[in-house]
Amino acid sequence: MRGPLSTMIMAVTWAGLLAACGTSTAVEEPETAAVIWHETACPENRATPPVRCGSVDVYEDREAGAGRTLAIRTVVLGSTGEEPTADPLFVLMGGPGQGAADFAFDIAPAYAATRERRDVVFVDQRGTGGSNPLDCELPGEPAAAFGAVFPRAVMAACRGELETRANLGLYTTALFVDDLDDVRQALGDEQINLSGGSYGTRASLVYARRHPAHTRSLILDGVFPVTERAALTYAETAEQSLRHIFADCAADAACAAAYPELEAAVDRMLAAWSGPVEVEITVGEDQRATVPLSRGDFGYAVRGLQYGSRAWSLPKYLWKAAAEGDFAPIAEGYYRRAVAIWEAVSVGQHHSVFCAEDLPFVAPDEVAEHTEGSYLGRYLFDEYAEVCELWVRGAIADDFHQPTHSDVPVLMFSGLRDPITPPQIADQAAETLPNTLHVVFPAGGHGYTGGDDGGCKGRIIDQFLEQGSVDDIDATCVDEIVPAGFELPGNVGD
Repeated sequence: MRGPLSTMIMAVTWAGLLAACGTSTAVEEPETAAVIWHETACPENRATPPVRCGSVDVYEDREAGAGRTLAIRTVVLGSTGEEPTADPLFVLMGGPGQGAADFAFDIAPAYAATRERRDVVFVDQRGTGGSNPLDCELPGEPAAAFGAVFPRAVMAACRGELETRANLGLYTTALFVDDLDDVRQALGDEQINLSGGSYGTRASLVYARRHPAHTRSLILDGVFPVTERAALTYAETAEQSLRHIFADCAADAACAAAYPELEAAVDRMLAAWSGPVEVEITVGEDQRATVPLSRGDFGYAVRGLQYGSRAWSLPKYLWKAAAEGDFAPIAEGYYRRAVAIWEAVSVGQHHSVFCAEDLPFVAPDEVAEHTEGSYLGRYLFDEYAEVCELWVRGAIADDFHQPTHSDVPVLMFSGLRDPITPPQIADQAAETLPNTLHVVFPAGGHGYTGGDDGGCKGRIIDQFLEQGSVDDIDATCVDEIVPAGFELPGNVGD
């Protein structure tokens, strides 16, 4: 990248001074030579060169400008073209709690076309990956993973351990995006493009608000802005998604014949549910375990299956449970999701964000309004609320929940079946982002197009990045995507 690289010299920046005043708005002031890139060795043979790895040191307490420092780990997939542009693409992960740097090597092939014109940068958010990860460990016994997504005793013990090396109130979104801007500055980039997925869309929007002069464009996939409050709307958006899947199955002759009146069968089963069901599941190649599947666990598993390509198996799994009394596929889905989340997400950082930015701003009487009549009910909201009672609540600016107003070009993607960030949330965010193109995938889930898109999404992104504008973007390939077929009896898994 561009710009001189030398040793680290930390100083209190104008951004830190303004953050001390409690504002979430722009912190654009003359920059100091406060942040410097530290080059480190990269894993060998992990991505097409050129690749650079390193970190930028920041204070954990940016307002104080003193005390513990964090090395913000970064991977730069350098441009492979002869004349790269001066505006790299920064990729922001979801969760919150997913690290980005390690992920960079696995996903590098997907950015081959982008790298012909610009660098692609992956930054581990503070509290994730290699940036002082706030990791918690799920109990080893399979049965212990059921009954609660975030077991209270586990989270209490995790807080105690993490507090020996972190101030859990200093891992919020605004602090992350200011770290991100330090990385931008250290790498010598004047303007950057940001591509965020799920929670990464929130971080992208906050960055654009706090650092507008350095924001060239935004790509938002599964939009979750600060105006949303995590966990409050999870039940109703999951319900909306499931009803879309029921309708799509009913409209598909083969699916409707295999699972007649599926929606009604599932509704009857849920209404009659009286207690945990003992289910034997496969937890390894040769390991079996008996686990207690509660109604809440069932709902959480169904919601997880709605996210992406697994949604195509959902009618079959629901039919097995509702019509045949076979809960093993759903219970195994719950366990796989639980293990994957605790391995891939820094659960401590996850709660440091949501327990500061979301849960405290939900009024008690709002919960019933957003959960009653849904298959998930209060289960997931109460899971978060209980952990937030014992977690550290970080400080956020008084205007944090105000929508981002920006004229920068914004490309949004949504899936009609998305169980957490459906299209209407993106539409609401776009009301204060007038330079927006919103592309909706009719059979899409959370970050998934709903079928083999033949590179459609990537081509739209490349057009957008190349011209830095939403004008005349050709997104007609969306109409050509052939949805994947629902799994039928005799398909995979029987």
